[in-house]
Amino acid sequence: PQTLITPSLGSLLQGVRSRQLSPEQLRSLGALVCDMEPETIPASAPAVLENLKLCPVLTGAQKDALNAVLLGGDTAYGDPSSWDLWTLQSLGPLVLALNQTTLSLV
Repeated sequence: PQTLITPSLGSLLQGVRSRQLSPEQLRSLGALVCDMEPETIPASAPAVLENLKLCPVLTGAQKDALNAVLLGGDTAYGDPSSWDLWTLQSLGPLVLALNQTTLSLV
């Protein structure tokens, strides 16, 4: 069993070191993304937002990175200027991390 775990863990750690997490790595990491460096957020697949919903607290730098990703518009949520009530509800706890710049576009 250890031989099966080691390659998987190794491939996950390789992604963490490169600060680019693929959707597959994000699914495996779950809430562990909460402890990643803020630079990992914009470098990762847009699916990182779903992982961030699991975080009880985000640092200021993580919130800044989250807003940068959302402002880019290349997520399942689209451009903030097109958001509606459903989109805001879908963002869930991430709504609390939105900054004034992002909110002003809604």
